[in-house]
Amino acid sequence: MVFSSSVFMLMFLPICLVGYYLLKQRKYKNAFLLVMSLLFYAWGEPRFAILMVISILVNYTLAIIIAFKHEKNEKPREVLIVAIVWNIGLLFVFKYLSFVLENLNKVIPNVPIISISLPIGISFFTFQALSYVIDVYRKKCKVQTSLLDLALYIAFFPQLVAGPIVMYGTIEKQLRERKESLEMFSDGVKRFIIGLVKKSILANEFAVISDRVFTKGTTLSLITAWIGIICYTFQIYYDFSGYSDMAIGLGKMFGFEFLENFNYPYVSKSIREYWRRWHISLGAWFKEYVYYPVLTSKWLANTNQVIKKRFGRNAVKKTSVIIPLLITWMATGIWHGASWNYIIWGVYYSLIIIGENVFWGKSLEKKPHIVQYFYVFTILILARVMVKTNSLSEFINYISALLSIRYGVADPLGVIMWQSHFILILLGAVFSAPTVPFMRGKIMASSFGKSILEYLEPLVYFLMFICAMSFILNGSYNPFIYFNF
Repeated sequence: MVFSSSVFMLMFLPICLVGYYLLKQRKYKNAFLLVMSLLFYAWGEPRFAILMVISILVNYTLAIIIAFKHEKNEKPREVLIVAIVWNIGLLFVFKYLSFVLENLNKVIPNVPIISISLPIGISFFTFQALSYVIDVYRKKCKVQTSLLDLALYIAFFPQLVAGPIVMYGTIEKQLRERKESLEMFSDGVKRFIIGLVKKSILANEFAVISDRVFTKGTTLSLITAWIGIICYTFQIYYDFSGYSDMAIGLGKMFGFEFLENFNYPYVSKSIREYWRRWHISLGAWFKEYVYYPVLTSKWLANTNQVIKKRFGRNAVKKTSVIIPLLITWMATGIWHGASWNYIIWGVYYSLIIIGENVFWGKSLEKKPHIVQYFYVFTILILARVMVKTNSLSEFINYISALLSIRYGVADPLGVIMWQSHFILILLGAVFSAPTVPFMRGKIMASSFGKSILEYLEPLVYFLMFICAMSFILNGSYNPFIYFNF
């Protein structure tokens, strides 16, 4: 089930809201949300809901054991290793085993190839569960003795299948002590509508254009190739940021505050800044549970000592940053997908970010903003083509189409697309920048503008909702890119 579907909008969400607010006690509210979340997840594949329940039970038990060992002043390191092996192993079997066997089969033909279905959102709920157990081990949070509350934290339907990744510490108190209010509910509805419009109107329309271009083949004119990749760039942004907006909005409707997941990444002036603005929760997770542990590990310290003896202190200054960044971004690429595209994508971004941290970051900051924007745009376009194409030859052909006029400046398809979708592309560019907050701030600066906005804003949100629902009920193309992660 997806948020931008008639089943969710007209049946699941109304039932969920009515049932939740009819209940009075917090434990019953939480139990109701958990049942609805399991139904939400089981809607397409019931068997995978069983897998998630098993994962919750295992992580709940392991965290209890870790806490018990802490009380006994024993070191629970072995239990933590079991938790890491369980969670990463679960992710490996369902997400990466088929890919590994397929590649081994090319070298060793006798290796069997097994096709394993990917449970929706397994990367997200597995990372949440793992972060909880690690934080209990680190004593950063208290163990959750209520299985109900821990299960709700992991399985809560707004952030279950595509994030944002919610760390337990940010939601621990809210599980028991949150307070719903009309103002918070209203803010949640507004945020949900914004996300619904992003997804059902903008992302879906951009998806139709980009998919048409990328399935056309290799004979792309200059204009057609650029329209295709620009529309894909907007599609993936509005797809994921729209889902995050809806998740945050739904959380507010039930009294939860989730952290932001996007902050206008396309206005970034460096790739480091871009990744501080894009999928913020994933970046925070890898920084907390991969980058810092590697940075402070004995292994890295020993490695640095060896490098220092052979190459000097200056080399250590670079490798102490390079090695953790390389490992973190390799892991980030692998997390995104079981394919060589994403492995190469991870290496690509690791080299860029290492370059900015160690080599050209300071000089880039001194460049004019237009140069910085062009730099980021170029890197992002290459990355988008990298993950959208299916082979090295397709990648090379598409990049060639972007840089040459081998098949002409324009073809009939490109001309038609430009004429019919120019306004859509313009809107995509305008709303991917903080245009609306800027304009709203200007209007709210005057008492007259503030009073006008108070009257018009509810009408604008109502019209946005009606438009989004019309797209949903018409059964428009409705893919979710990040469901594959």
